[in-house]
Amino acid sequence: MDYSLILCLAILAFFLLDLLLLLPAGEGIAYLAGHGCQARLPSWRARLGGRFALLAAPWRFASPCAKLSLWAPSAPGSLARWRAEAERYRRFYRWTAPWLALSWACAVAAAPLALWLRPGAPDWLLLLLAGYIAYLAAALLGMLALRRARLGPNGAQLRLMLEALLCLPYASQLPRKLGLAGFAPLPLIDLLAPEAGLDADSAAHIAALAREQLEVTEPADARAHLHQIITLAEARQAEPQP
Repeated sequence: MDYSLILCLAILAFFLLDLLLLLPAGEGIAYLAGHGCQARLPSWRARLGGRFALLAAPWRFASPCAKLSLWAPSAPGSLARWRAEAERYRRFYRWTAPWLALSWACAVAAAPLALWLRPGAPDWLLLLLAGYIAYLAAALLGMLALRRARLGPNGAQLRLMLEALLCLPYASQLPRKLGLAGFAPLPLIDLLAPEAGLDADSAAHIAALAREQLEVTEPADARAHLHQIITLAEARQAEPQP
């Protein structure tokens, strides 16, 4: 049996599995990106059982993120509260990001190296060991940052850190999972306000998905809500981009 091939496929499978979000109907994910934000929601056609599949952006692993609700009514101040809460986590993101990136790079590099060298060569094992050491550094710095900001670590945060320790390909997405677990959900309609700074690609994505949702939505109030989202998203698309 070729254990190197199994290792290579397992690392890739776990990494992709960690990026896969299975969300309830009407939920998505929002990222803070500089002074603006980005948003992604799953298509209603991407249904898996009673949930909807969405791949998280791997390059946004160190960006503060929160759940997004398509149907939630506007909650004044929700975006400002999210930004303020993300600012409290700023030290956590800054301290952990380079170590998590290094840990992920070691895990990804170990897979093709193991496949190329075949069993018996220790190089890929040393890479995996380096990846674990980098993740341990990230976890320790993360716990220190949470403690200094008086944000934890609590039981849920420790469980997510332990999960990545047991499966190294999960390491890079730790900040995303902590954000989804810790930040309050955002109403999508608030993210479409001019002051939110939603980028044009996200606005186009939201408008397209809202039009798709209209095809399977019958209640008049829900359709009116979707039409309002489409109007706001198109207005964001028409705005000049920085």
